[in-house]
Amino acid sequence: MKMTDTLTPLNRLDYPPPTCPLTLPADRDQVAAMLALTEGQNQVLELIAQGEPLSLILETLARLIETQAAEPTFCSFLLMDADGQRLLHGAAPSLPVAYSRLIDGIQIGPAVGSCGTAAYRVASVIVEDISLDPLWADFRELALSYGLRACWSTPILACDGRVLATFAMYHPFPYMPVPHDRELLVKATYLARIAIERHQTETALKQANDSLEQQVAQRTQELQQAIALMEEQMQERQQAELQLRQKAQEVEETLQELRQAQSRMIQSEKMSSLGQLVAGVAHEINNPVSFIYSNLGPARCYIQDLFELLRQYEVHYTHTSPAVEETLEAIDYEFLKEDLMKLLASMQLGADRIKQIVLSLRTFSRMDEAEFKAVDLHANLDSTLTILEHRLKAQPRQAAITVVKEYGELPLVECYAGQLNQVFMNLLGNAIDAVEARRLADDLTEPPAIRITTSQRDRDHVTISIHDNGTGIPAALQSRLFDPFFTTKPVGSGTGMGLSISYQIVTERHHGTLQCESAPGAGSTFVVTIPVTQPDMAT
Repeated sequence: MKMTDTLTPLNRLDYPPPTCPLTLPADRDQVAAMLALTEGQNQVLELIAQGEPLSLILETLARLIETQAAEPTFCSFLLMDADGQRLLHGAAPSLPVAYSRLIDGIQIGPAVGSCGTAAYRVASVIVEDISLDPLWADFRELALSYGLRACWSTPILACDGRVLATFAMYHPFPYMPVPHDRELLVKATYLARIAIERHQTETALKQANDSLEQQVAQRTQELQQAIALMEEQMQERQQAELQLRQKAQEVEETLQELRQAQSRMIQSEKMSSLGQLVAGVAHEINNPVSFIYSNLGPARCYIQDLFELLRQYEVHYTHTSPAVEETLEAIDYEFLKEDLMKLLASMQLGADRIKQIVLSLRTFSRMDEAEFKAVDLHANLDSTLTILEHRLKAQPRQAAITVVKEYGELPLVECYAGQLNQVFMNLLGNAIDAVEARRLADDLTEPPAIRITTSQRDRDHVTISIHDNGTGIPAALQSRLFDPFFTTKPVGSGTGMGLSISYQIVTERHHGTLQCESAPGAGSTFVVTIPVTQPDMAT
């Protein structure tokens, strides 16, 4: 029996520096396992980015680790309660349901199995054999009755050091974890920390939103009571009627401004959280991709040198032994020599694509920047398209939405980069919604498409045009498109603030124009025109 109570929590570990040499997998099975693990990690990150329920994310992550473990493994996530004293069930797809119910709400302590002790000590705990370890004295019979013999648990820590949860790997026999298990544990705790922190952030934001709405409702009720009192006073005092009407109008305008401010604040917080998440994901992906990318070139050179050495042997040693001939035939040497270089080229292409995606994510994550700066608007558009790419891809029985880019020659434009990203996000999101609405109505006679055109209108202005072949907007509604809380979408599908906020960003913050050209059945075109140099910068 071995027990570790001073190990560093795994989610504090960093990836190795990019200069570490790349270790190539020994066989195709290992390559397949690595690809499956990478695909699983990407699936978990997509679930996080899409805002799926925490239970689904943790269950998916647990199943991923179970399929990648070398030996039969049952993974479990327990979440720390608000008081930091008890562990609550998070996900355990392969553990017996009755066992998960019995340990749900267990209080942490210095000798409470592997998970309760790990959360109490803020350190990893390894138990090779539950039947012998004193940490399981109070829970031994329970665990053994469900066939659980070994358990390794580690705390999942927040950035400020708080214990968010624990992650455990159970085994049905006495077992000591191997390095591969530790690598899986690092990935699991890291992804779980991202998911849990985002869930807590969204929960806190919702609570703040609910509180704010309650305050607004209370204030509205108070204002309505005040208006009723004013109306009574108006009836009693006819001479003050005009003054009271003016006061009621001012109150109504204040209420409208409060509603607009509330919606703008919520939208801003959502975009800020998205930017921070995207920046964090881009940073973490960039590290492993960098050392893979940097080692592909040397690997190609080394392999070419080996092939050259073998060629020299063929030239100078023409008589080879039967054993060598047999080996060359067994491995199909000529095919291997040709296919290996193609495989490296394919890996290079994949690494280049990942680096492009990371660059786009970094560009998009600048939405928190508050100062003017000169930026490449094409990079901002491309980064926004990267974020929305999952909505553009083909779906079951639905063709992909084609994005046609007609980029002209644009200079660097001085602007609030993050706020323009929000404008592009709103306009492109609305364009996708319009195309999907027309496609669902079976009214789309041509392939779904969005066309983005950029040009320099004159020396001092640039224009960005976004056209879709969606449902279009009736002329009677176009005059209200930029009004707060007005939306053409079904109830529950939009807040009515996206175009209003975009209009304010373009016209008030960038001294430009935002116009719409549309007709039912002909799609819509939104045209953004902004100065190359902002007046605020001309000092």
